[in-house]
Amino acid sequence: MIGRVPSRPSAETMNQRSLQPSSSITARVGLGLDGQAFGLAVTLVGALPTLDEEAARQLMADAHQVCPYSRATRGNVDVTLELA
Repeated sequence: MIGRVPSRPSAETMNQRSLQPSSSITARVGLGLDGQAFGLAVTLVGALPTLDEEAARQLMADAHQVCPYSRATRGNVDVTLELA
């Protein structure tokens, strides 16, 4: 899955910072344990080749805070952020 998400300052700023055509976000979704039951577990893998590692990690963390999907599932789905 490849998508664009708004950053803290604005979607336009984020696009200028990192989401070049070579950038992508891949979501790996699986089942994990949630106490005695199963729950969803998501790993978001960012390929942001135009950014150094620190900037890429910060951008993913910032986007994760404002992403509509992340906001809707926060507290209900375990999410791990990784770089490709």
